Amino acid sequence: MKIEKAKSVLNSENNDEILKNADYCTSFDRLVTVKKNIEYNEELRGKYKANRDNFKALIKECFTQLKYLDEDLKIVWEKKCEKNSINFNDGEQLALNILCDIDENDCIKQSTLAKSLSEYYDIIMIDEYQDSNNKQDLIFKLISKNCNIDDKQNIMYGNNSFLVGDVKQSIYKFRLANPQNFIDTFNYSTEFDYNKYSSNAYIKLNKNFRSSNQVIDFVNFIFKNIMSEECGDLEYDESEMLYFGAEQYKEEINNNDLKTEIMLIDDENMETDDDNDETEIHENNEAFCIAQKIATMIKTEVIIGVDKKRPCEARDFCILVRKNKYTKAYINELQKLGVYAKGEEEKGYLSSREIMILLDVLRIIDNPLQDLAMTAVMMSPMFMFTAEEMTIIRSIDKEKHIYLLLEEISDISI
Repeated sequence: MKIEKAKSVLNSENNDEILKNADYCTSFDRLVTVKKNIEYNEELRGKYKANRDNFKALIKECFTQLKYLDEDLKIVWEKKCEKNSINFNDGEQLALNILCDIDENDCIKQSTLAKSLSEYYDIIMIDEYQDSNNKQDLIFKLISKNCNIDDKQNIMYGNNSFLVGDVKQSIYKFRLANPQNFIDTFNYSTEFDYNKYSSNAYIKLNKNFRSSNQVIDFVNFIFKNIMSEECGDLEYDESEMLYFGAEQYKEEINNNDLKTEIMLIDDENMETDDDNDETEIHENNEAFCIAQKIATMIKTEVIIGVDKKRPCEARDFCILVRKNKYTKAYINELQKLGVYAKGEEEKGYLSSREIMILLDVLRIIDNPLQDLAMTAVMMSPMFMFTAEEMTIIRSIDKEKHIYLLLEEISDISI
């Protein structure tokens, strides 16, 4: 029982709960004594005692380190406050601090602010829901309208939430994404029925309108054999399978020439002979094999198409890579064979609109006379100036910097 309690406490995201239960989890009852008149295996008892002592030491060390960590985190937080800076995780925690209260049963409930915000939003729309973490999920629930409480006293989504996701596509557990939130929300809902109202309903989008039946059969075959509740968080059964819906491929359903092909590559012994009879060792054998396959299909004019049949061309092929940094190797191998190819460059998150706005904020902090940066910040969601309002400000004086115009307007207003 104590082991289960310790595991539960250590898995908690609440530092206060961990430290509150530290003394209980690190105290152990005395080892059971054996009367002299009872025979027992001393060697086995010695091993048991040694393992027990090691376990006690490990548990105590865990909680000791957590106490030190809690002290360190307090110091880090003080430094952040001094610098007036927070990270993304801090922002989530601060939001939760003002959005939730604790009732008399130590259960989470909406704060007064959360109830007010829930009335403000008409609808909350979340994409890629399976990749949300526990804090994000709770924030969304707390600001949803008429949020519910389930049988286990957990907060569930209200009736103005629209969630889109697929547990099978959850790939961000290393960033603390918790697909179990998706599963719990799904289990709490009922199947959508036009003739019956339900505050929480789901629609399964299990029909695929893009792919041929051969592709769908292959995908179902793979995931049926590798995906389960133990490995993948759900059982890949008939309710989770993909179903054919692409009418344009209907006539090709029984075409055996379209079956999925698997290429097995001997990555260690990949040597080829070029035209000069010299052995060439390729840096990326997978890229080489795929390039060879594509070039051969183009050269032999493999027929493709649904309504209009035609020989395949370079534009008909798409190569999916794990990371963009591998793209160059594929492009080089294709170009060696006379096949033109291009790949998406790694742009990074710095080019996203949100980050660009923050960079503009830093620019005007450094120099507020930068009109483009000032305009971008003013029209961003932070200040929400409209194009019409910006035009009025600029029309006051077309020569002055916008910052100086704002100062003038501010002085007039005062």
